[in-house]
Amino acid sequence: MLGSILLRSLNSNQPVSLGELAMETGLSIEEVEKTCNWLIGIGVPLSRPSADTAQLARPILPMNLEQIQQAVSTIDIDLANKIELFEEIDSTNQYLMSLALKQLQHKQVCMAEYMTAGRGRQQKKWYGGAYENLMLSIAWEFHSEVRLSGLSLAVAVMVVNCLQQISGAPFRLKWPNDVLVDEQKLSGILIEVRDAKVIVGIGINCNLSFSDQLEIDQAATSLFELLGHLVDRSELTAVLLGELSDGLELFSVNGLDVFREEWMRLHAHQGRRMRTLGNSVSEGRAVGIDRSGALLIRMDNGQIVPINSGELQILPI
Repeated sequence: MLGSILLRSLNSNQPVSLGELAMETGLSIEEVEKTCNWLIGIGVPLSRPSADTAQLARPILPMNLEQIQQAVSTIDIDLANKIELFEEIDSTNQYLMSLALKQLQHKQVCMAEYMTAGRGRQQKKWYGGAYENLMLSIAWEFHSEVRLSGLSLAVAVMVVNCLQQISGAPFRLKWPNDVLVDEQKLSGILIEVRDAKVIVGIGINCNLSFSDQLEIDQAATSLFELLGHLVDRSELTAVLLGELSDGLELFSVNGLDVFREEWMRLHAHQGRRMRTLGNSVSEGRAVGIDRSGALLIRMDNGQIVPINSGELQILPI
């Protein structure tokens, strides 16, 4: 975690010499220089005003694994002992998916400061700026009789419950599981299955800069934009893991039923007209979700049709 060690010692107000950084961090000057160059290469707003100095363009707050584990241990000690934090990884979901069945544990958590191949639904690329966002995956083992089709919708409610503890913003949900604020995406969820375990991947835009938002192929926002200050991602992660610990346990017993009413209350497009995109195009009005998580569309002929997958186009009011 050399990048995190170095970032805690860098200053956004004035240049710091590599020698000072080496003394403060216990790294060699060669390690400091190599790490600075790596941080610049992955997009961290770090500059080299001179050959022997470095300076951040804006404050960066790396995550603190020990802080997260201590906070989570008061809620779920088993989960707290299974948290890993990587400085760089291809994908947190892929890391857990790649583990052999005997290695992948119930409640195992993988987090990352930077992902090189983050993925969203339908294999879309997930963009997450280095040291700016919350990117984590958790493995959960459900009983075989649990219906998993509505899990991503339930997790979306858990994410909103977490976010509401730090902001009063009008969080809303786009079917099936995007978290929006004023039609701008704040968070996304990816559910994958590995043998008997489910991998729940969550990304939240925390301290995403405006320039980074331009890299995203849809309207996006961040907690920094909503709150006007840096978000402590370690605190946010601990709150989220607490919500997941309780919520996934609840889902394992009751399925989507206990989350369904809240999901519909948060639905950004309840009652809106929309068009289904696929082999056949049709239009109707969103009237809710069924017990499996399918979106219910009342077609113009009065028929209510469940939509289980695919893309939807929200039509103008």
